[in-house]
Amino acid sequence: MSIDQSLHPMRDRQPLTIVPNMPSNSVGAEGDVVLSMADGTYYQKVQGIWTANGGPGNGGGGSGAAQTVRNIATRCRHNYQLSTAATAVGSRTYHQNMGDDVASIQVVIGNWMANNNGESNGPALSTEYLAVEYPSGVYHLAKWSGADFTTCAAGANVITDPIPVSLRHGDGFWVHRVQIFPSDVQIPVSANAVIAPSSVEPVASYIWTNAQWTAVTDDPRAFVCGTAFTGGATGGAWTIYPLAVLGLSSVPSVVIYGDSRASGRNDASSNVAQQVDFGSWGMGEICRSLGRALPYTNCGCESDTIQSFAASHTLRAQLSRYHTHAHFQYGINDLTAGRTEAVIQAALQTAYGYVPSLKVSQSTIPPVTTSTDSWATVANQTVAASNGPRAALNTWILSKPAPLWAVFDVASVVEDPNNPGKWRGTDSVPAMPAAITSDGTHETPYAYQMIQRAGVIDPTLFV
Repeated sequence: MSIDQSLHPMRDRQPLTIVPNMPSNSVGAEGDVVLSMADGTYYQKVQGIWTANGGPGNGGGGSGAAQTVRNIATRCRHNYQLSTAATAVGSRTYHQNMGDDVASIQVVIGNWMANNNGESNGPALSTEYLAVEYPSGVYHLAKWSGADFTTCAAGANVITDPIPVSLRHGDGFWVHRVQIFPSDVQIPVSANAVIAPSSVEPVASYIWTNAQWTAVTDDPRAFVCGTAFTGGATGGAWTIYPLAVLGLSSVPSVVIYGDSRASGRNDASSNVAQQVDFGSWGMGEICRSLGRALPYTNCGCESDTIQSFAASHTLRAQLSRYHTHAHFQYGINDLTAGRTEAVIQAALQTAYGYVPSLKVSQSTIPPVTTSTDSWATVANQTVAASNGPRAALNTWILSKPAPLWAVFDVASVVEDPNNPGKWRGTDSVPAMPAAITSDGTHETPYAYQMIQRAGVIDPTLFV
């Protein structure tokens, strides 16, 4: 390959290093410049991220903007629940590359959790094994500084070396991970709201007690490279997802901060129009819309509040470095806890400031009601006492206060237009064919899909 030095972005004052592949974000100093011989692209280290500055770049779903190393995958999540006492957990999670075509990827995993009680470290130092499956049945073992496994300190993240797997825009792939602790502990995992149908994630998770793990004779590398888990038990909801899957891309990527409605509580594959809709794209008010076009990390979790996030947010805010946009979906749990709209507004604006380099958006807040007929009708619902502050908060959100670049009116899709504060029902105009909430707080899968189909969250606006 001939090297055109005129493409070197800082040729007048910065030395150039030639490397075989896209570098890891964990190496290099600010301002360094390298040329990757694998793709003929120049990269410069900018704010800790290797950014493409020249060369042919990669094709795919890009917008024509500059390529940087960012999250390219759907269905990335943080952990927000604890397992029963166990020593090891294994997972197989499904994702799609919604970024540009890539020649290699890096996977970000963590040893921590965050929920409505704030953020907390994992229980101890963990040992980590990981592989990427693509295409189906072909495994690419991850390495860390050339080793087949690594350790991750409690409260830390680790990033794999570049994994040489070529993914086209839209390709589906699986991340296999085994996480091991020194003894039986409660391991941070994702909650049961996020399990995909078996057609997408067969045997999505597995778990071992210390006694079971001690008796296992298989090498963990075999578990992440296709051999069926043995010696423990299926883990049910105890799945561990990557925090991000990094690749060189120009496609906007979104980190979502919010509560159970963002996480997708009560969303389930059995009640959606197409099973793959859930398995491929994601769940909840936000990700069903975004996942069809954009990569994302979903940091929504049950019962969380903006007050809790403001008090303890560092680990989740750090994920912003892998994204270009941040979406906030907080509010309902603060309202039902009796906080005023002024208090919630102040907390939201403080939280927006935790991701100053990203474009920030916010969605409006659907209602909370009780019902005497399982929410079949509008007439038999009673509006929650928090509805007045909710309406005022939505009015403020719709005014698009700084620094928001966009607002998405989710509430307008599911709230009855003639009875503010109530969910649409079979006596709405238009009438709903079935109840769109089963508990007065969370949407049903049908209602989550209503939001997506209404187009109120338009992925094409994320530029």
